[in-house]
Amino acid sequence: MIGGYFFNIMKSRSLFRQVKNMNHEIDGSLILFISFLFLIALIISMGIVDISDSFLAKRELISAGENLLSAGVQQIDLSRYYEDGIDPLTGRVPINCPQAVSVMNSLIAEELVRGVHPSLESAQCVRDSLSISLSLLIKPLVIIPFVSEFSHGEEVINAHLNEASIAK
Repeated sequence: MIGGYFFNIMKSRSLFRQVKNMNHEIDGSLILFISFLFLIALIISMGIVDISDSFLAKRELISAGENLLSAGVQQIDLSRYYEDGIDPLTGRVPINCPQAVSVMNSLIAEELVRGVHPSLESAQCVRDSLSISLSLLIKPLVIIPFVSEFSHGEEVINAHLNEASIAK
């Protein structure tokens, strides 16, 4: 009877050691799993910050473009305005298109977005309505090693502003 009791104690100690060793193995793999999840969360958050920064840069570029368009549409073609007045079909004030494009080209050289001069890709004046396309080359806020190799460490932000005019 005593031998059976002793045998059961030894058996339970052996079982306890097995469970204890298994618990250490689980702790090690759990640390690796948590580290992996942290790394994935860190990469995702860096990507979200970079995308948000790109949207903010585009918003700043659009704001600069609206300033350019505002200056461009103020270049009224006075001869057409005094002869014909406001266009009865569109209700727009006639714009001196060559002068508007020239003013926008001169103002873009003075405009800074994030310390960089945006470039005026195209400017169109159709039926007394101005449209422009701007681009801006910026460095990303967060540099992700493998992704930045594809983009050469720079991001191109484009903005298109259409149909600016002075209406009645």
